[in-house]
Amino acid sequence: MLINCLEKQKTLYETRILKRMCEPEFIASDHVRDQLNYPLLLYGEWYEDNLLEGFNWLSTIAYDLSYPCIVFPPFISGSLDRILELKVGLEVFSLNTNNITLVGDELNLERDVFRIQVDYGFKGPAGRSIVVSQNKETVVTIVQPKSNNTPLVLCGLRILSTSGLSDENDRQEFFNTLIQWAQSHKNEPQTVKESSVDPGRDISPEILKSVMLILAVEKSIAPADLSSLANAIFGINLGDVKIDSCVHRLTELDLAIVDQGIIHAQADKLDDYLQEAGLWSYARILRADRK
Repeated sequence: MLINCLEKQKTLYETRILKRMCEPEFIASDHVRDQLNYPLLLYGEWYEDNLLEGFNWLSTIAYDLSYPCIVFPPFISGSLDRILELKVGLEVFSLNTNNITLVGDELNLERDVFRIQVDYGFKGPAGRSIVVSQNKETVVTIVQPKSNNTPLVLCGLRILSTSGLSDENDRQEFFNTLIQWAQSHKNEPQTVKESSVDPGRDISPEILKSVMLILAVEKSIAPADLSSLANAIFGINLGDVKIDSCVHRLTELDLAIVDQGIIHAQADKLDDYLQEAGLWSYARILRADRK
C-alpha cells in the first residue's frame, strides 16, 4: 500500500515500523495540496515548531485534500475544536487500555474486537466515533465539518510503536483496513470561480500569526494602521488582499469582528487561542514594548 508522509517524518523512529507495513512517499509540507497522491499519515514529530501550531496548519488544508489525513499519536490533552475549526466541542484525553471495538459500518471488517494499545481518547459532539474502548470511550474519530469536506481521522491507537499489550496481527489488520478506507475516499477537487475561493485558506501561518499578535496588543485597529505596524514590527508588507485574507480567517475563527471598517479583537478568545498555540509570551513582550 502506498501512502504519503511529510519529509520531516522521513528519519523518525516510527517510520522504520511504518515501512514494514506499507510504502511511504514523502512530500514537503508546502506541497501537500498539489502533490498528495495517497492518504496522508501524520505521526511522531511531524510538526515544524510545536504540535498545536502543527494542528493549526493542518486545519487550513485537511478538509479539502484529495485524500483523507490520518493523525496518529502523539496528541496533547485538551481542546482541539477551535484549532480544527469545529463549531462543536472536541477534547483529547490520555487513555491506557488495549481492548477496542469497532462501531458503525465505516470499516468493513468481519470482526469488531481487537487488542491494540490505546494512548488517547476523544470526547465531545464533533466527529463520528468508529472505534471505542471497553468503557465506550471514543479512540478513533472521523472529523468532517461539512458533508463535502475531506474526512480527517484522529486515531489514538499506538499503531506505529511497539507495545507488548498489542496483538501484532490485530495491529497490522486494523492499519491495513484504515488505509484502505482512506484510499477509497478520494475527494475530487471542485472547480470554483476565483471570487468564491476562501481567501483565508491561503494566507501563510507566519503572516496570520503576526496579525493575531498585533491585534491582541492593540485590541482595535484600522487596516492601514495594521499594515504599518506589521511592517514596523515584523518587516512584513501587508497589502489589501493579505489584510482581507487575515481578517476573513480571524472572523471565521471567531477571534475578531469588523465594525465600520475597524478590526476589533474578540479579546478573551484571541488571548486563549494565543495561549493554546504557545504564542502568549510574544504577545506579552509586544504589549510591554508598546507601553
